[in-house]
Amino acid sequence: MSTAIFACLALGITISAFAIKSGMLKAASIIFWLVLGFLLYNMTWPTGNTFYSYAAILACLAMTIVMVAASIMHYLTWSKERRTYAPTDEEQQASYANQVRKITKKKDSWS
Repeated sequence: MSTAIFACLALGITISAFAIKSGMLKAASIIFWLVLGFLLYNMTWPTGNTFYSYAAILACLAMTIVMVAASIMHYLTWSKERRTYAPTDEEQQASYANQVRKITKKKDSWS
């Protein structure tokens, strides 16, 4: 039962890390995937099926590698995603024009 809860936690944190685009959640999910792999490897599987434990540890290790790469790429490209310069005049005018368009949108066809 605790393995199932831990699997849901690992999947939930991974999905929310990509949805929120948070580097800390991506880094935290690395630990969750490693622990989940350990739990699935040591779980009692039906007799005669020896490949389940190896498949589980390989899948969790693959997700760990994916999350390590995602968190590294998040922090390497973090500064490029943020604005490091002041907006130009054209960008300010385009932003102002978009605000005016949103405010003056016609709700009815009364014109």
